[in-house]
Amino acid sequence: MIPHSHEDAGWVKTLDEYYQGTNSASGDPVHASVRNILDTVINELEADSSRKFTYVEMAFFTKWYNS
Repeated sequence: MIPHSHEDAGWVKTLDEYYQGTNSASGDPVHASVRNILDTVINELEADSSRKFTYVEMAFFTKWYNS
């Protein structure tokens, strides 16, 4: 079994709102953000090279990688 994450870019909120973790109605920060998911996953992969993770949302990954 390989862990993964699934985020729908632009489903209910904009790509930036999902990435930053903001509420589209109020602009207030929320706890869930794609940036936080990717930061956490990369830290864990670097801490243990036997861990694996698959990710398909290239719009989010590109934004994270370029920041």
